[in-house]
Amino acid sequence: MFKNLKEFFLEGVSLEVDRNGEPSSEEMKIAAVVLLDAMAYVDGALHPQELAEVVDSVMCAFKAGESEVGELLEIVEAIHSSSQSDDTKQAQLESFVKVINQAFDAKQRILLLAMLLNIGLGDGLDDQRERDFVEGIRVKLNLTKAEAHQAQLLAESGDA
Repeated sequence: MFKNLKEFFLEGVSLEVDRNGEPSSEEMKIAAVVLLDAMAYVDGALHPQELAEVVDSVMCAFKAGESEVGELLEIVEAIHSSSQSDDTKQAQLESFVKVINQAFDAKQRILLLAMLLNIGLGDGLDDQRERDFVEGIRVKLNLTKAEAHQAQLLAESGDA
């Protein structure tokens, strides 16, 4: 019937293009990678498995090559390192979420949430800070709990 859950929930959905079918801009890619990076660091440390999941997610979602992923990660790391206070980091995160909400439709945002969940699963630890972060991002991405459940199923199945 369905090869995988992604086919069922998100057939033909990627982050390669925006909601209008236009190729994703660098700003959109950076915004998505900022969220993935924030998820990887939310427990206070970047675990090698989480970094690998970020790289794999970006390569798959944007059909990006290793050099493009490396450039995006360098930009995002510079952003991450330059943020001094928690308020500044939160304001930056809010601005990137706004870019995502304007650029991507609900199905694309579900895919992005599934990617965040995959990163959380990457270190093999069940961390309340990660769950809280994902719930906060779900709300900011204007996704329902039912849509978040779809993302959770995708992440757990490995189809995201």
